[in-house]
Amino acid sequence: MSPDSTLVVGMSRAAEIRDVVIGLVQPLLAVEGLILVECVVALSRGGLRLDLAVDREGSPADGVHGLTLGEYPRLTRYLNDVLEAEMPDVAEFRLTVGSPGINRRLESELELEWGIGKRVEVRFKKRRDKLVGLLRAYDGESVTVETPANGAHRIKGEEIAGLRLYFPFPKPRKTKKR
Repeated sequence: MSPDSTLVVGMSRAAEIRDVVIGLVQPLLAVEGLILVECVVALSRGGLRLDLAVDREGSPADGVHGLTLGEYPRLTRYLNDVLEAEMPDVAEFRLTVGSPGINRRLESELELEWGIGKRVEVRFKKRRDKLVGLLRAYDGESVTVETPANGAHRIKGEEIAGLRLYFPFPKPRKTKKR
């Protein structure tokens, strides 16, 4: 077996585990009014690492209206127990549950679906400008971003260099020197 085929086998196993984790976790989160934003599965010599980003359903991406700090440890313990019980064939794993963050890149289908209705910034491959507006739709091949001035823009995936949540940090106020 070549080194490349080992890598492909490992990657397909990670994708398989990711699909199982998503299938188990999404319904449990939905019961609590939560949404899975991202699921990363990493295989390594030290075992399996599962990183989940979770947010409250319908909350704005402002870093304030999502989960509280106390909810993450409880959710981590709960999901860890469920995954251990439901995936006995998977070796030891380390689970982390965290916030999606306020400046998140939107790349996966989960992230793009979660991003609908949130303010985003689109950077283009062949243009220097960027577009800031509300992400209105994602269809697998393109996104639709609505700006107050120019309405809806359908942008094909191959035109996009980067798509991330847009959160305008307030500019620091200048203080008078004494």
